[in-house]
Amino acid sequence: MTARRPARPRPRRAAASGGRPDPDRSIRGRLLEVLERFPGIRLAVWGDLVVDEFVVGAVNRISREAPVLILDLMDTTRIPGGAANTVANIAAVGATPLPVGVVGDDDWGRDLLRLLAARGVDTSGIQVEAGLTTPTKSRISGAGLHTTRQQIVRVDRGGPYALAPARRRALARAAAAAAEGSSGLVLADYGYGAIEPAAGRRLARRLRQAGRVVAVDSRWRLLQFKGVSTATPNEPELEAAVGISLRGEDEDALARAGLELRRRLDCETLLVTRGRRGMAVFQASRSTPALLPVFGTDEVADVTGAGDTVMAVYTVALAAGATPVDAARLANYAGGLVVMKQGTATVSRQELARAVEADT
Repeated sequence: MTARRPARPRPRRAAASGGRPDPDRSIRGRLLEVLERFPGIRLAVWGDLVVDEFVVGAVNRISREAPVLILDLMDTTRIPGGAANTVANIAAVGATPLPVGVVGDDDWGRDLLRLLAARGVDTSGIQVEAGLTTPTKSRISGAGLHTTRQQIVRVDRGGPYALAPARRRALARAAAAAAEGSSGLVLADYGYGAIEPAAGRRLARRLRQAGRVVAVDSRWRLLQFKGVSTATPNEPELEAAVGISLRGEDEDALARAGLELRRRLDCETLLVTRGRRGMAVFQASRSTPALLPVFGTDEVADVTGAGDTVMAVYTVALAAGATPVDAARLANYAGGLVVMKQGTATVSRQELARAVEADT
């Protein structure tokens, strides 16, 4: 007779207080106190700066030349994207971002610098590279007279950078300078090449030893940033990193995958975003994750850039002294709010406070 394997512990639902319970303080009170500390937080953001361009037109007719729509152009808008969207979200919640990255000496790069400066962001850490095409994602949408706007196609400009060693060293020096005196560092790696992982690991190690938060969001190279204090992968990124299939609602598989990734990264905490299933928070002191249900409704307007918003609010909250679960709660509110907005968007500290007060 085959011996039965002991049942694996089920992931726990988040305790009312997150981390160590304090009966004298409500969730609402703690979260609002953390929000009050946001304006004192400075975060260096080293990453791939992108322009998100939105081209909107009215559907006119079907072309005679090919079975494609003809749009009458109505509006073209450019918004900070990628690491620049993380920067914009940090600024929107009242904290101070210090971006480090590279843009091309082109119209898109100049626009991106202008857009960040208009948000009060210090862009002195952003370097301009002649001959480089600033990464730009142009989303073309159309709408009929009585229909909602829908994206038709996306056109991408700019590929992975071919930066000279001198430029890479200059970016690493700029990131170290921005992190000096800051509350922490965000590494926002979208695969374009502004961050050299070895340099990122060295800086992360130094900052972590100094007790500062170092967060990474990497689409394809997550395991190359071992030694950060936290990371924010989504479920597909988690699966790809550790080779464990999550199979939809399988919370046992989620627990195994999250614990394995935290072990491989040697990080203190891990925040896994799960789409409509909410978030999972892994901590060094816990063998099972805290699970947070998604905030908001199923009526999502646009998920573009929502991960950047989550990363921004989560890291600012950690730097402001929130427990990992409370930081995830605030990030969960931010993600739920931003997907209700069209295009690449941000949330404000006031919006977060209203969400906390209405939901707790």
